[in-house]
Amino acid sequence: MQQWADWLASPLGQYLLSVEAHWFCNTMENQYGYTAIQLGTTQVNLLATCKIRQRILAGQGQGVHVVADPLNMPFASSSVDVLVLPHVLDFSADPHQVLREAQRVLVPEGRILISGFNPFSLWGARRWLGKRNIPWAGNFIRLPRVKDWLSLLNFRIRTSAMGAYIPPSKQRQWQKRFMRLESAGDRWWPGLGAIYFLEATKQVYGMRLTGLLERQGIRQTRPSRLKLVTGKHELPVSRLISEQFSPQDTTLSPDE
Repeated sequence: MQQWADWLASPLGQYLLSVEAHWFCNTMENQYGYTAIQLGTTQVNLLATCKIRQRILAGQGQGVHVVADPLNMPFASSSVDVLVLPHVLDFSADPHQVLREAQRVLVPEGRILISGFNPFSLWGARRWLGKRNIPWAGNFIRLPRVKDWLSLLNFRIRTSAMGAYIPPSKQRQWQKRFMRLESAGDRWWPGLGAIYFLEATKQVYGMRLTGLLERQGIRQTRPSRLKLVTGKHELPVSRLISEQFSPQDTTLSPDE
């Protein structure tokens, strides 16, 4: 969405990106697996500190490795280890469907990382002045509601946090004056941050093979490569991007 990209280039948008990059980078340091995907808000690489080898930026517009619709993700079921959704729920016509798709593509015990606007904040109050422009036209979903949706989809909430406590001023000089509120926010009014962060794990309840089946070595396996669903076929991502990146590349970044 071009309006969202233009707003992120503004001083207030740059402040938001800096706050989100700090949380995501710290959280991504503890993620492991085969494949990590960042879907939406590709203006900043939130996978930079991730130890996972295959890191992919997906979404719409320029700078993405895979063009993807959050409502119908082009990834095979149970093929993604970590899925990052920065503000995808805020600007989706059906945010619950986005979470259903996330539940489908994640492997068992896979993790989802979400950020969104908190309606109970100074930024949420700013919407009373008008909701026509981005980002004030977003959904601004309450954090408890997002947690409820994830629980219904068998996700276990691991951590949640808030950030961005200064008023939504467009001027950098006023942002600097209010910056002292940033350090005091977590201590004095932790629930009033402009942005919420959430990390959850997909849980799958199944049976354990015992007896004859276990002795015969029958077990469920998962592919080691992410696959894209194209019609009736599944294609490895490495086949589609091999011409753009050398085999030694470990970070799939559009800037490289």
